[in-house]
Amino acid sequence: MAAMRVLTVVAAFGFLGGCTTLLYKGPTRSASEVAVITSIDTIVDKVDNVMVRDSMGTFAHLEVLPGPHRLGISLNQVEFGGVMRSGGYIIICAELEAGHTYQTRPMIRGDRFAPVLVDMRTNKAVDPRCRRGGAKPQAVLAAPSPHARPKIDPAPTEPLLDVPSSGEVVAAAASESSPPPPPPAPATDSEEPLMDAAELYGESPQHLPSDAVLANRPPGSGISLFFGGGFGGEDFVKATSSNGDEETLSSGTGFILGVGVMLTPLWIAETVGFGVAADAGIKYDHLGADNGEASITRYPISLSAQMLANFSNGGNHYLIVKGGVIRDFGVNYSISGFDMIDANVSGTWGPIGAIGYYKRSTDFYGWDILGYFALNNHLIGGQSISAHSIGVLCGMHFRPF
Repeated sequence: MAAMRVLTVVAAFGFLGGCTTLLYKGPTRSASEVAVITSIDTIVDKVDNVMVRDSMGTFAHLEVLPGPHRLGISLNQVEFGGVMRSGGYIIICAELEAGHTYQTRPMIRGDRFAPVLVDMRTNKAVDPRCRRGGAKPQAVLAAPSPHARPKIDPAPTEPLLDVPSSGEVVAAAASESSPPPPPPAPATDSEEPLMDAAELYGESPQHLPSDAVLANRPPGSGISLFFGGGFGGEDFVKATSSNGDEETLSSGTGFILGVGVMLTPLWIAETVGFGVAADAGIKYDHLGADNGEASITRYPISLSAQMLANFSNGGNHYLIVKGGVIRDFGVNYSISGFDMIDANVSGTWGPIGAIGYYKRSTDFYGWDILGYFALNNHLIGGQSISAHSIGVLCGMHFRPF
């Protein structure tokens, strides 16, 4: 039960990490050092010059460095009877603060749409205009409810996105060059001129230290959860049913469930990586008959070196090759009913190898499928029994750092 709880926690952390996209280089920063962008009824299509629309869509969780950012936001509102989506996105500009979480929401009046960025700490909408000199924007109006269409007063001015009654949205001014709708004037005594995104940045915006950039962390490091099966080894028990079907319990056969750690620190041209891995799990097989049952339980531990090679021109697809040693610990052979055996035996170290496909899904999450072989043995009363096996393993990988 304790092992299952550990595996459940690993899987949960992997899922949560898989929803996050980092938009800065370097090691993972604490929550107090980054700004977080989420969305509801909208999609964040673009942050600065990085397209992020495929990063979990409406459920995106984007981490950026604090500072001024340009956000391309489109409508994605699900209502009874249909979905309203825009054919493009509107650019707004805002300076995001460290330690704050922001949420993009739709501001809809009639058949018109404009995006709103809400600071979740203050529940106030942020001024979507940038200031020269980097002065922080002021909250300009109470945030619209994420669960109801807000009443806007004063009404946003052109350009907006048209929302026809058909439920589909036509982009009236959806290109990146379209300026955002001006919000109500902020209450401030600053004399700094306010600039909208298009006026401040133009078609070729200046590079800023806070600008978003995909982390693109290399795979092959973190915590793993894997499962699969192996086949082979010497026969321990054979059973024949009344209809003539034969079942066999073998030393190398069984279902496998385990956890592991991987570290791949050395990369050549961000294409070929070299590292190490350690895995531990349980391997179990059972055979039942009318007159009794038998089982084999093993706890394999493997230590290996690994190589990952990108074969998708810098994409997220890798060949993974592993080689090392494996040994079964806590080996137990058990028979009850037609015979009585309860033997605890030892295993020997033997070579193991694997080759397969690794997919880097996000900076935090990946998965793989491997074909493997293991050439280890079990020792019973000084006699060596082959526990050799071949099989398939599927793994999920979470990188917490």
